[in-house]
Amino acid sequence: MNEIIENFKTIITQKYAKFDGRASRKELGYFVLVQFAIAIVFTVLDTIIAQITNFTPLSVLLFIYMLATIVPSIALGFRRVQDLGFPGYAYLAILIPCVGFILLILLLVLPGQPQDNQYGPNPLASSNPPPTPPPPALS
Repeated sequence: MNEIIENFKTIITQKYAKFDGRASRKELGYFVLVQFAIAIVFTVLDTIIAQITNFTPLSVLLFIYMLATIVPSIALGFRRVQDLGFPGYAYLAILIPCVGFILLILLLVLPGQPQDNQYGPNPLASSNPPPTPPPPALS
């Protein structure tokens, strides 16, 4: 759970508008998971507020939250597409009706390129460097 929250905090604070580089499936998956959980919480809060005040805020809290996180969401999508070897602008295909949802599922499922590509090093390789061999024994 800590890893999921740390991933979300890193994207929101350190990678807020970082469109260069690559993002792993795990990074995108954790971010989508937290986004979904927060959306549920805000929707429940909005419903409670509507019941108490007899005013339907039309998910004002959720709208404000989504507005605040739209830039890191798009930046993460660009980095994820670049991890697959495509230009970041290919992420804009999610705006096409029906095709967009399928593309989003593919971004969560397809593995990135295992080698470094023109967009940067493999994000999995940089987080788990290979172990260094022990020094040779002196005889």
